[in-house]
Amino acid sequence: MTGGYRLATPTNWRAWTTQQMAAKLDAATNVDDYWDVLAANHEVKEVDGQEVLNLPEPPVYDPTKPYTDKKRLPLHRVHSDDDGFGVDGVDVFIAGSGPVGATYARKLVDAGLSVVMCELGATDTKPAASHKKNEIEYQKDIDRFVNVIKGALPQFLSRRIKPLLIHSIPLLGTPRRPQAVTRGTGGMATHWTCAVPHFLKGVERPVIHPQQEDKDDQEWNELYKGAGELIYRSETEFDECSIRHTLILNTLKETPIVNKDIKEPNPKDGQGPSSIGVQDVNLANEPPQNGRVYRPLPLAARRLTNSPRYVEWMSAESIYEDLIVQQHVFRRERERIGLKFEENPPMYQKKFRLLTNHRVTRYALSRKGCVTAVEVQDMMSDRDHQDEANMPINFYIKAKYFVTAAGAVANPQILYNSGLNNFATHDKKGNDTSRPNTIQKAPMLPALGKYITEQPMAFCQVVLKKSLVDIVSKNPWNLDWWAAAYKEHEEENQYTKNKDPLPFPRYDPEPQITSPVTKERPWHTQIHRDAFSYGAIAATIDSRLVCDFRWFGRTQPEESNKILFERDLTDAYGMPQPTFFYKQNAESVREAHLMMTDMCNVAQRVGGYLPGSEPQFMAPGLALHLGGTTRLGHDDNKQSCANFRGQVHGFQNLYVAGNGAIDTPFAANPTLTSMALAIYSAEDIANKEGDREVCGFEKDEKGNYARKEGKVKELFKRVVPRTRAPWPPA
Repeated sequence: MTGGYRLATPTNWRAWTTQQMAAKLDAATNVDDYWDVLAANHEVKEVDGQEVLNLPEPPVYDPTKPYTDKKRLPLHRVHSDDDGFGVDGVDVFIAGSGPVGATYARKLVDAGLSVVMCELGATDTKPAASHKKNEIEYQKDIDRFVNVIKGALPQFLSRRIKPLLIHSIPLLGTPRRPQAVTRGTGGMATHWTCAVPHFLKGVERPVIHPQQEDKDDQEWNELYKGAGELIYRSETEFDECSIRHTLILNTLKETPIVNKDIKEPNPKDGQGPSSIGVQDVNLANEPPQNGRVYRPLPLAARRLTNSPRYVEWMSAESIYEDLIVQQHVFRRERERIGLKFEENPPMYQKKFRLLTNHRVTRYALSRKGCVTAVEVQDMMSDRDHQDEANMPINFYIKAKYFVTAAGAVANPQILYNSGLNNFATHDKKGNDTSRPNTIQKAPMLPALGKYITEQPMAFCQVVLKKSLVDIVSKNPWNLDWWAAAYKEHEEENQYTKNKDPLPFPRYDPEPQITSPVTKERPWHTQIHRDAFSYGAIAATIDSRLVCDFRWFGRTQPEESNKILFERDLTDAYGMPQPTFFYKQNAESVREAHLMMTDMCNVAQRVGGYLPGSEPQFMAPGLALHLGGTTRLGHDDNKQSCANFRGQVHGFQNLYVAGNGAIDTPFAANPTLTSMALAIYSAEDIANKEGDREVCGFEKDEKGNYARKEGKVKELFKRVVPRTRAPWPPA
């Protein structure tokens, strides 16, 4: 998201501002007044004891007819009878199309429920939501992927305005983003590293069942298994195929060399100078290295059976499979652009509809503790028809359940914009400066946007020691696959004019190694070669000699670390602009320095620092793993926003999900944990539908989805085993 734009005074039914709602809520003196303001925003009225939206007649927008009602919003075309689900046919609405939203969609559609999903961005990959790193050019040269990531993470700060977006960290005046956001089908999973570790119990993992340790362990084991199957989690895709991976892994594990014809590598050979002083490297009380575990990094990936030099990196597309199809283009647009489509697609595809370029603006809240509808804006219509009076751009979508899975920043932004937190003004330190008001001082979700966590990040790159490179030709562990790969490389060299000076095969897969989080070392480690928004190496350096070291720390949640939203400024998409207030506490700083020391000690066992990539702390926010913004909890609205089923406190049918829902400090990649919690939350929706008879779906022996009649709660499955070999499936 970019920029901060002053809100103009609305002139017609198209425009609505947070400023207007805030002004009205400022005048509220009791809870009834508060709800009256929220109801008035959506023209909610009571009919036969039920709170309903005041809709036009007919309620569903028809693009073939002029629309003249300037006071009431129509229902979106997704509710049309011939091209959608009907007025009351949507079971679940999902905001956000990343892996977490995809998890809800896959599980609930399979359980027989109809799902509508909104994504602010466009579909810019083929297949939809697939990983961009699967393109051949990036598989051959990973450093070229750095610019793809940069392009997918737009600038958060604007140079045109003065209001600050982040306080308490020295980022102002730099090009770094305190928190970047990806807009597009599949979210950040279109360019993520695919690391999917489990959170460590007692250090990172949230507690679903307090005082019931065995039950909590069993719950997490099953949820992690279900999430791992969805995303094809594996720890073996780089075994017996990558010389570099095995060389570095065995060196760090200190695996004894089997080939007695060679000497052990000199541990001091190839060490380079550190950019930080010795007194900083050798901190006191450093965790001992004895007994440390090194293992393959768990990844959402599959190595191609017929072309093993390549890997298919998994993403949200791996979860959707073929749920996202061309049927999601509305009939009128299909006819206009001449898009041919299958007249009778599989039934399960008819249960799901993705709406791209749609902004989720706010929820229509009922004083009875439920959401009646969600207001969305068609951004493409806003671009194409903003001057035509008969073309609305804002619509309602009705559903039984509403899931907010749009990301750690967008989730609280949508809830805030719906009136679930106070529209207070604040100073540069984040202190509330609004006039006294009992309603404003006691919002429905006081923890919204508070207790945020981030990951301190240390990084360096090393050039492999000469002694390690030299033993490659000698097959130090007498591995048959190693010998075959080296022999093939040497045979290729015989017929090549420009001889390869390195013993590694030209397309030797990169290393993917980790030393898991422990209580003694509460940081996540990645020893690999991969693309981030930084760390690209020069074209003059052979990347086979370079290894990246990335250490991710954790920060303790504190109420003072928070996101506040501006009542009179918007982002580029017209939503309230977020301002971050964040500062590490003393314990987090201490852990970060120990983490840096640990990284230096491990890295120097492998090689010397690459000039320009000496050990360094990266800018805050660069890990892109913001947490705690809509945290789960057991305290019933004191320090959390929702229970562990993801159900927002005080609302029967509103859910939050994603990394922002994690209430614990964490160092590891949170995606798999967020997916696991999404399965637990989706199960709650399925249980509420209970004995309702529906048409669900499950895969047959050939891997095709087949109809299955039954009750929703019985059709819902936490764990659905996926195919393991060969890959890709026939």
